[in-house]
Formats: sequence, C-alpha cells, structure tokens
Amino acid sequence: METQKYLLQNNNNRNTLTTSGIIELDHLLGGGIKIGSSTLLLTDSSTYSDAKISLLPYCRDVLQKGDILIYISTNSPTIDEYNLLNSYCDVELVSQRDNEGKLFFIDLFSRSAGYGSEIPSNAHVIVEKPHDVNFIYNSLYDLRYKILGGKKSRARFIYNNLSTTITDTGNPDQAIKLMRRLLIQLKALGDLIHCILNEKMHDEKIIETTKHLFDNVIQFKSLEQKAKPKKFLQVTKSINIFKFVNDIVPYEVESSGISVRLKKEKER
Repeated sequence: METQKYLLQNNNNRNTLTTSGIIELDHLLGGGIKIGSSTLLLTDSSTYSDAKISLLPYCRDVLQKGDILIYISTNSPTIDEYNLLNSYCDVELVSQRDNEGKLFFIDLFSRSAGYGSEIPSNAHVIVEKPHDVNFIYNSLYDLRYKILGGKKSRARFIYNNLSTTITDTGNPDQAIKLMRRLLIQLKALGDLIHCILNEKMHDEKIIETTKHLFDNVIQFKSLEQKAKPKKFLQVTKSINIFKFVNDIVPYEVESSGISVRLKKEKER
C-alpha cells in the first residue's frame, strides 16, 4: 500500500505526531504516535522482553526533547530496568541540563524495588494497598503532579506491565476500570502512555476489552516458519489509520532496540 493511505486526511495533523522511536514502526502507525493518545503493546511470553526493548529508542527521544518520562513497573525486582534505562537514556547527563527531560520510576507493587537500602530520588514506591484500585489510581494521579511540580507540563508514561496489575489486584474487571480511568485522565492532560500486556496470561474477554481502551495496538508475536521460530510485529489498530493494517512484518532484536524489516512496495 502507498504511504498516504495510512496518513490522516488533514496534513496539519502531522504536527501532532511524535515518533515511536522506530522509523519503520512509524510508517505502520500511519506517520507516528498522536500526542495525547494511548498505545498497547500486546505480547506473548517469548516477546515480552522484546516489547520493552522496542521502547528504549522512544524513551531516549522523549528525554532528548525535554519531556518528563514516568516509567511504571509492576514487577519485582526492577533494578535491571532501572539500570538499563538510566544507562541507555543517559539520564544523569540529561538531568544536569536546565529545562531538559527527566526520568522517574514508579514501583507499583514491590517493597524492595530492587534498589537495595537506598531508593534513588527519581524513584517512588507504592506498596501499601496493592489490591485497592482506587488507592492505586489516586496515588498515580498525585505522583504525576508531584513529579511535574504542579506545572502544566505533559508527561510520557510507560506502564510495564498491565498484566501484573490485573492479576495482583485479584479483580480483572476493577483493574480494567482503573486503566480506563487512568487513560481518560492522562489523555485529557495531553500525556502519552504506552502499556505492555502479555496476552497469554488472560482470557479472550480481558484481551478484547483491554484492546478496546487503547488508540493504538501493536502486537508482538512469535511464529514458526519452516520449523524455525521467528518473531513478527503487527499494528492492528491505529488512531491515524482509517482501517486496520494486516501487514505482519518480521523484526530482530539488536543492542540499540529492534530492527523492523518492511515489505517492499511490490510485495504489498
């Protein structure tokens, strides 16, 4: 298909798009990610870590543009993600410059957070009531304003991973309602949010309900071809595209992120 079929009719909307961090993925999304939208990264067990890696270029881009990045983790320990993101995004250098972006961590369920005896100044831990979705929502909402200092600045959120919230709260319906409330509020503020969900951990009803909440859905999947496992991604939903995109494209994991190989135009 030609690229223009993916783009919104109003070309001025290009000014409201930001990169996913991967040029080829921007193409599949119809030009990039719309400011103030939500994106779900749907994975299976073997592609979960790939989805996290795919977000690293996006995280760096956010910080280099001077935006606030808030990384919510629900898995313990989170020390690997903390070190990886700090190293990859050069947060120590970024934070030393005036008016530049900063990286913050919110640990939703773990008491230790993998930080040892000292919790860094850019980390916040929410552990008191992991089964109370109202408490979680209010805590996240309050922390957003604490981090932004009451300013009208926009934040970029990574929520990793939504599956743990659904299982640890013990009530999938309430957990989904929490995410719906959070998405509505963050989008109203002009924030961007990416969530990771492992579809193999939930039944079809939960998957379909969750997908419905998000503006963009990117699926990471592993398939076997000629008895060899290969990995593919597919944009099944995008706020920029008039119809669903069915192209399944292969990707490979590299040290700097993931490499996506688009089909040539004559192959489409």
